Amino acid sequence: MLPSGKSVITLRFIWQQEDCVATEKIAAPPYVSFKSFINFMNARREDGHTTTVVDKSLMSNLSGSTANELLQAIKYLKLVKESGEANASYELFVRATDEERGVMMRDLIREAYPYIWSTPGFDLERATSAQMADVFRGQNVNGSTLSRAVLFFLAAAQLAGIKVSPSIKAQSRPKTSSSKTKKDKEVPATQPLPTVRQEDGHAATGMQSFEIPIPINRKVKIHIPAEWSAADWDLFQQMLGAYIAGWKAMMPEQKDS
Repeated sequence: MLPSGKSVITLRFIWQQEDCVATEKIAAPPYVSFKSFINFMNARREDGHTTTVVDKSLMSNLSGSTANELLQAIKYLKLVKESGEANASYELFVRATDEERGVMMRDLIREAYPYIWSTPGFDLERATSAQMADVFRGQNVNGSTLSRAVLFFLAAAQLAGIKVSPSIKAQSRPKTSSSKTKKDKEVPATQPLPTVRQEDGHAATGMQSFEIPIPINRKVKIHIPAEWSAADWDLFQQMLGAYIAGWKAMMPEQKDS
């Protein structure tokens, strides 16, 4: 018994457990060349059959890094599952005509890139390049990967017939010949370039190379896929200019001696 006049104090302990929410890493949007993506789908269409699983063994003609990027793109568009198991949409896309693929790509983009239409203040048809870059930075991409991711989206959007702001520079065409010097030469689509040679003397499969002479006895050799189209050259010109600008910005200023 308690002494008289004493009150009872009840202590009540409440355990508050915070919910532990596992943060899932955001999958980066595709940044492989859209040309590589379409070429892969075309090759499967020409084969006349589709496999139940999509893996890198179907991409033996590509480098390891390109194969990884391509497989990541196919998964991001939800054509296959993370395990590599093909979805029904994969077979439909492979067998579809070019026109039918455009219609399908519209739905694939809407599902894979919801943030393009849900980001506050962002209007795809009126956005600037900087706004587009900001949207993609929020998806775990930066630097050159960001530029490549934007280029993939723009090419996919073009196939799908989705309107994109002309102010997004990555989509704009290079300047006309009036801005070119005499040394700037268009590469004819029908004129073969010197082939890249391996150590055994045989030409590397699907590759071509050319040299750019630079004053003071210097040369730059560039290796590119033999299947490049005029559009690929346009994108290469833009990307090369961006890389050069980036490197020049990082280099220390040289004082005149």
